Amino acid sequence: MSTSSENAIHLLTSPEDDVESGLKDTLLLGSKSVDVALHSRSLRYRVRNRVNVVPLADIVGCSVDFKKHICLVIHSFPLVNKCCSGPRRVRKDIRFICASQEEALRWMDGFKCVLAGKAVTDPVPAPRRLKVLVNPAGGKGLARLRWRTAESIISLANVVCDVQETSHAKHAIEICQQLDISQYDGVVTVSGDGLPFEVMNGLMSRPDWAQAVKLQLGVLPAGSGDGMCKSVLHSSGEPHNVESAAYVIAKASDPDYHQPLDIAGMMTPHQNFYSILSTSWGLISDLDIESERWRCLGNARFTIGALVAIYRGRLYQGQLHYLPASDPTPSTVLGGDSGPQMALLPELNAPLPSNWLTVDGPFVYVWICNVPWLSLDAHAAPRAHFCDGAADMVVIRGPIGRCKLAKLMIALETGEHIDDDKSVLYLKAKAWRLEPASSVGHLALDGEDAPVTAVQSQVFAGLGTIMSKYSPPR
Repeated sequence: MSTSSENAIHLLTSPEDDVESGLKDTLLLGSKSVDVALHSRSLRYRVRNRVNVVPLADIVGCSVDFKKHICLVIHSFPLVNKCCSGPRRVRKDIRFICASQEEALRWMDGFKCVLAGKAVTDPVPAPRRLKVLVNPAGGKGLARLRWRTAESIISLANVVCDVQETSHAKHAIEICQQLDISQYDGVVTVSGDGLPFEVMNGLMSRPDWAQAVKLQLGVLPAGSGDGMCKSVLHSSGEPHNVESAAYVIAKASDPDYHQPLDIAGMMTPHQNFYSILSTSWGLISDLDIESERWRCLGNARFTIGALVAIYRGRLYQGQLHYLPASDPTPSTVLGGDSGPQMALLPELNAPLPSNWLTVDGPFVYVWICNVPWLSLDAHAAPRAHFCDGAADMVVIRGPIGRCKLAKLMIALETGEHIDDDKSVLYLKAKAWRLEPASSVGHLALDGEDAPVTAVQSQVFAGLGTIMSKYSPPR
């Protein structure tokens, strides 16, 4: 059924950026002969006078089925609007019958190349190897179920998964400290936001941290907050569900589906570590930490916590110091076996350089973000980006009325709270220091409760890698 004739295939003229890959044949679709061509951005096949175009963006992989015929099976997941659940990636296979096993395997190899952003004449890429960490205790305890759903999608890509469940706190740190990074291309977490934090700190605490941190980080939602996954899917233009999160991971062999990730070096009186999500102090951290008792309610726990915190009306005394993102001071990543140097930061108890600025309290909250979304319904830092080299600081100073605060908390869901520039300060910083004047309330570091003491941080631009479709900074 294949042919070498130059005139065997005449497909519609494609856009300039969707060029033919050189792989084209006449195959069978059911009982009909169809002209099929693989382009750089689409699969095109002609049935009579109609040309069907399947975007490569929807295709995660292909396989060969030998059951009845020698079939080339294209696994696509177009985004379909469901009347009850909204947009969702839905599996749609296309089965072409090939003349021989060699023809089917040639097409499968061609797809592997093109889906990885390569030419069909390039060497066939090896399967991506992913270490998958599942936290069965996360959120509502749905991690195992979520992984089964995600695996059914990821397994269709050119991927091999090594799955391991975590059994105790900081287990992921231990796993990543001992991981043979030469055997993996990435680490995927099936959890809330706690496991990505542990993974990053495990990788960054290794003597070979500079190589280890380049492992791609993938996230699947199985927690009550899922801010990192929501940020990934927002950046990728995807709805928030496990199918879309799995689709992004399946597509991550394509350079368009992974991007650099800023990592914040954190310095406290007790320890140094790394953050990829946020630091919060005040109302936000109080509702986050104190709502843990309602974890079984999922994301609703944050609504209950917000109502309690707004009614209490607590103010927090202290100072926030920061080095503006526009400051010309270089922040080159340098370091040895113990991690990158925090060259922009003096000792925690030392005076700050004169080019730093200060915001005085009292505060309602201070929220310092590395990503735009901090939970499913908290678009906390709409201008944040995975790799802009800056921390986005969202600050509300007090006193402020309960009704006004309630309106700002409601607007947090859409990110419109930052439009109220009379009540909300929005700052971008290369480095910062937070100095609480007392131990009132909670300090949350990537969602984990920490002693309320001075803390400071420096952003290391693009030090890590996240599985996410690239979107330019706003």
